[in-house]
Amino acid sequence: MIAEESISIKKNLADVFDWNTFLIAISLIAVGLISIYSATFDAGMDDYFFKQLMFAGIGTVVMIGLVFVPERWIGMASYVAYGGSLLLLVAVIVVGHEVYGSKSWLIIGPISLQPSELAKVGTLLALARYISRPNVDVRTLRDLGLALLHIAVPVALIMQEPDFGS
Repeated sequence: MIAEESISIKKNLADVFDWNTFLIAISLIAVGLISIYSATFDAGMDDYFFKQLMFAGIGTVVMIGLVFVPERWIGMASYVAYGGSLLLLVAVIVVGHEVYGSKSWLIIGPISLQPSELAKVGTLLALARYISRPNVDVRTLRDLGLALLHIAVPVALIMQEPDFGS
């Protein structure tokens, strides 16, 4: 007898895909691209448009790909993403590069990275995982305090940069 696999991978796009959210996201991407194109077309800076177009395409592919990742995998990765983003925020404070008066960038070879952006995703994933635990009730002071602590740690690190735009 063959043991059943405990991990099920979502395969049917119609069952798991939220078309309304997707169309809203694509509309916002289109408006942003049109704005960048119109602002840079006559100025000879069309590289900004094509760079943004490339990132929009990559982001759309990643977004569609994540639909097929089992929720359990995302839950398992949430605290890893949170911890990794906190480490990157500490790295920015120690070895970050200053841009426009804010020491908020890590430069690794040809890649410039702003860890505060990754920290937003990591914090949301960790907070969602914490709040979704069956024994957590954010109506209690203890659980609400722990949920707010998930947010306070990255906020405190970002304020050390100081990057008030994040």
